[in-house]
Amino acid sequence: MFGLGLGLADAAAVLRRGADGGTVQAPLAVARPPFAIAQPWNLWGDSTTFGVGAPGGSDYPQLLRTMATTGGGAPAGVACHLGAPNDGTRTGVCNGGVSAENSAGIGARVATLAGGSNAAEMQRPQIFSGGLNNYNAGVPGWSRNWPAQVLSDLGLAAARIGGGRDWFHILAPSEDNRSDGMVEGASHVHHRRAMTAAHDRRILNFQRYARDHPDPVAISGYDIVQAGTNGAIPISLRGTSTSVATPAYCDAPPIVVAGVPTDLLQEDGQIAWNSTALTVHRKLGASGGGSWQAVDVKHFSAAGNALMARMVGDAMMASEGTGPPFASPCELLTTVDVPVGAIVGRLPHTGTATTMALTVDRAGIVPLTTLAIAADGAITRTGAGTLMPGMQTVYAWTGNAAGTLRTPLDLYVDAATGVPPARFTVGGTGIALYGRESHGLPNGQQIAGAMLVRVDTLATAPFLVNLTKGPGGQTSFAVKVLVDGRLSFVGNNNSATTTLGVNLIMATGQGIAAGAWTWILFSLDFAAGTASIWFNDTARTPGAFPGSGAAGGSFNFSDTSPLFYAARPPQQLDDGLNVLKGGFGPLLLFAGAIDWSIAANRRALFDTGGLPVARMPFSPVAGVTPHFDTSGGIGRFLWGCADPTNPQTLLVPSWRARSLLAVVG
Repeated sequence: MFGLGLGLADAAAVLRRGADGGTVQAPLAVARPPFAIAQPWNLWGDSTTFGVGAPGGSDYPQLLRTMATTGGGAPAGVACHLGAPNDGTRTGVCNGGVSAENSAGIGARVATLAGGSNAAEMQRPQIFSGGLNNYNAGVPGWSRNWPAQVLSDLGLAAARIGGGRDWFHILAPSEDNRSDGMVEGASHVHHRRAMTAAHDRRILNFQRYARDHPDPVAISGYDIVQAGTNGAIPISLRGTSTSVATPAYCDAPPIVVAGVPTDLLQEDGQIAWNSTALTVHRKLGASGGGSWQAVDVKHFSAAGNALMARMVGDAMMASEGTGPPFASPCELLTTVDVPVGAIVGRLPHTGTATTMALTVDRAGIVPLTTLAIAADGAITRTGAGTLMPGMQTVYAWTGNAAGTLRTPLDLYVDAATGVPPARFTVGGTGIALYGRESHGLPNGQQIAGAMLVRVDTLATAPFLVNLTKGPGGQTSFAVKVLVDGRLSFVGNNNSATTTLGVNLIMATGQGIAAGAWTWILFSLDFAAGTASIWFNDTARTPGAFPGSGAAGGSFNFSDTSPLFYAARPPQQLDDGLNVLKGGFGPLLLFAGAIDWSIAANRRALFDTGGLPVARMPFSPVAGVTPHFDTSGGIGRFLWGCADPTNPQTLLVPSWRARSLLAVVG
């Protein structure tokens, strides 16, 4: 054990896997019968269902028809009246995709069919998708809490299905600049968990399914970067600005250019990141002005649609009882001290399974020993092995007489209750911690915070807190470390006419020291014009308050996007701006004032040596409950920190954190 600021080296342990594997076994294998459906299905959706981004005839509904033609067949002469461009008489499935439509528009078409002369078509099983046009600011019907809107619209649509028919919903995949740790990333995480909690096995997570199926030819390059490092859909599965039949393989190291790439000598399949416009380009030809194509990171290529057709087809056959049981990718959170025999979670699945198994590898060679899965999907703690804090992807194998399927299961294991919060070191280029746009931090004139950080490189001038408003990222409140170690507190009064409410820079010589673990405690009262700043157990001179701004006003915290440890989150190949390089521990933000001069308030967070003390996340400090609180272990941090009573407070780190973080011992 060691105190803070003593200059001692960290005893950093590499992020460990959450579960143990056993001895090698004969490999398991995916086996499915030829695709066939006995009844017609309606497929509702937006442009991803319609087929934008890929050549004509490669939308996933058409690919299902093709699969049925070469497989076991499908009903012919199916009448389609879904209010979509592809309505007509079809084989097997109806393509109800309408570009640019949001979940409310899809729901309105469902209501029209259910209440019209063709209402009998609602007696079919249904596939829904939607939400792709809900999460973009500026589109009709957009709201910061768009996940709630999609959940509501889906519930209304599903209630109109007649005859007790089955249904599924494909979650809208996030665009590549909305992955974990990026804008809207936390809302997407919340959305998939809320949808799964409400509708269980019926929710299909194609984004995670696609990440488990990168380009089979590429063993490195951008597909692997996207799926593994960025947590995004492999680029070979994405569409292009102009439709092409065969997207190039992406097995070349990505390059960064400050503009649209023009180098015609690059190899076919080269990926370029435009660091100015934040766009991706793919080299599709050896020469010619059109050889570089802008990648459509919202839609899918023919390969992407083929993968979606396979996932949906597996769900359809499992529903009809003619295929192996199907389970969408799943995620579970547990702790290292979960008792033997306790149920950790359940694998939601469609169809009756006669066998289920868990392995630590995708090839099905190494069985999982610390957890067991029953035929009904219940996952329990065994008496073998030791669960270790961290995050690990394991694989669930679901089988019956028709065959066997495999699905990834992301397992998050947190520290035991009563263990002090973890501290982490940040390697590489830094990380971002992003919250929900509808986080609910109330408007007010007081704000307090406590955060444990170690800034190794002051030159990066990291943002510790950054609450921004609007697409331009206008700062509503920020805490920034200046290059000399002083802290800068900036707060804007986001009224109709924006004014600077506070611009506080600490006095010269009062900054933090590079490389030293430091508790930064602050409490600002904009109305009273008072400020209190402490480093560990020492009060600091805050400087003139409110600085050059005008005192008073109410600050629109509730209309902001919360971001921590960076001014801008990592964007694919771009490393982000003003990132923290060093380490961090608990971070708490309060909508109120706290008197940090009272030792008991400080001891609620750390001991006299500066080390974090055990406490329940979101427990009050000086009677004030934190609105954001990252206290806990590595498993909880990677899962996403949220108040159990208020899921709006979810904070999610960038996916790359899984490889950049190490736990300080």
